[in-house]
Amino acid sequence: MHDIWLLLVASALGIIKYLPFVSTLYRQHGANAIGVKDQRLLSKLIRIARAPGQSIGRFAAAGPRNIAQARALLIKLEELGFGNADSAGIVRNCIEYRTGGLGPKLVRFSKYGVDGFFWELARCLLWREKISCRLF
Repeated sequence: MHDIWLLLVASALGIIKYLPFVSTLYRQHGANAIGVKDQRLLSKLIRIARAPGQSIGRFAAAGPRNIAQARALLIKLEELGFGNADSAGIVRNCIEYRTGGLGPKLVRFSKYGVDGFFWELARCLLWREKISCRLF
């Protein structure tokens, strides 16, 4: 949630660099409202096997939220006068990648698939922009 927003803002307004060390302490306990689950492959597979529909549904639901956050950031950048800046271009590029067809995804796949081929492939297949329809 907040991590992706900070990443979008940082990528739009600054330079992102990889730090090969942990720079924050993160405390988890049984009463956490939101927390990082065990990220080992076996743990992920067990979670998916226990509730496949729920796991895939949660992952798919993250796509529209991320796209909406990127769009909100782009609007704010444009309001602040950064619409033609490189920062807005980075955010536009991300939105085009996430919402575009197969061509834009193939061209940019390696750029956005930094945390693994299969995770990015899942995002490409499952993340769709929510389109709200009104009935009159």
